[in-house]
Amino acid sequence: MPAFNTIFKTEPLSMNELIVCIALSSVVFIAVEIEKWLVRHGWLYRTQRI
Repeated sequence: MPAFNTIFKTEPLSMNELIVCIALSSVVFIAVEIEKWLVRHGWLYRTQRI
């Protein structure tokens, strides 16, 4: 929001900075989705039943 730029002393990201942010956040998103898939299939965080 441009109005908040003066209040918080921020500025918009450049295109390269925006691409880096999206790429890095995508890596985290994909890793979490893979972890969820592994847990659902019982390949990760198995609990031993007695």
